[in-house]
Amino acid sequence: MSRLGLFLALSTTLATQPNASAVASEVGVRLREQVAARAKFCGEYCLIHEDDVAFPHQVDHIISRKHDGKSVLGNLAYACMLCNRHKGSDVAAIDPATEAVVRLYHPRIDPWADHFSQSSAII
Repeated sequence: MSRLGLFLALSTTLATQPNASAVASEVGVRLREQVAARAKFCGEYCLIHEDDVAFPHQVDHIISRKHDGKSVLGNLAYACMLCNRHKGSDVAAIDPATEAVVRLYHPRIDPWADHFSQSSAII
């Protein structure tokens, strides 16, 4: 399929199914429901409940498909749109203080408080 054909197919899908995405085609409704229920319908990075934001939460690949991450329950996290967009496909970052490469927070392995802190409404 040409790029134009792919674009038109995706545009048609998004127009008829506004919450559809490439991830949605790999992560079925049942798996998405399992991810959301496990997270108690809160973003696993920011802890914001999905009822408290304007856009629906999304399923995030902790290790992205770009890095050969699989669409399995253990590699999926529930994320608000802003956290999911900010993280993107990253799996590591450079610590500005030490210039060391550090692995990003992994909700299945790491305690939340080891990577984040919260002061009032600020994370």
